Amino acid sequence: MRHHTTLFVAAIAVSVPLCACPARAQSSDATGHWKGSVQVQAMQVEFVVDIAKNAHGDLIGTIGLPSQRIRGLPLQKIALDGAIVTFYARDDQPFRGALAADGTIAGDMTVEGLSAPFTMTRTGEGVFEPAPRNTGIDKALAGTWNGTLEAGAKRLRLVLKIDQQPDGSMIADMTDVDEGGLRSPVKITQQGSTLTIESTAVPATISGTLDAGASELTGTFTQGTASLPLTLRHSAPVKHDR
Repeated sequence: MRHHTTLFVAAIAVSVPLCACPARAQSSDATGHWKGSVQVQAMQVEFVVDIAKNAHGDLIGTIGLPSQRIRGLPLQKIALDGAIVTFYARDDQPFRGALAADGTIAGDMTVEGLSAPFTMTRTGEGVFEPAPRNTGIDKALAGTWNGTLEAGAKRLRLVLKIDQQPDGSMIADMTDVDEGGLRSPVKITQQGSTLTIESTAVPATISGTLDAGASELTGTFTQGTASLPLTLRHSAPVKHDR
């Protein structure tokens, strides 16, 4: 993990150039639980990917790095074009590899300009954890919260979205706008004016205090030994007249 970074940046910035991957036996099924590894210089990094189809037939998935306690990080895109599979959790860092009939995917990846091969093998069905249903949360907190994290010389914009469900619970996620749109589901705990926001994908939290109008959260972002001040400001959901 890079020092003083945001909630959702992994130990390595996994990324793939749009390479000419070798042609392999055609397969139309990229779903499943995949275990993979990539050799980055002298370091071998293990990762897991889960892919399935939703009710509309679209591919959905997550990626994790067990050694970094990162799990269930949503993939923004998964595309299958013949035997070529492309997927990414950050839109500036796509994986691209060839799907073989023997249940493997092989391709290339880059890390900040360095390229390395990766391989992954299907070991079973995709496994997913449902998004956390946050209860006991004031309904006035629903909407979009925006803030900027000062990480050294970098200014990283964060967007927290909280959506109220028909049963009164809340589903929320945080997007790191300046790190490729990386997104993580979050668990929210409220005790009076104190709010704690915990990523379920990355070991990091935001804890703070709400102002009287529940329009601003002033607190601290914590990831490992790094702690940075952070203020999130609230935009309530737009109400449409019927």
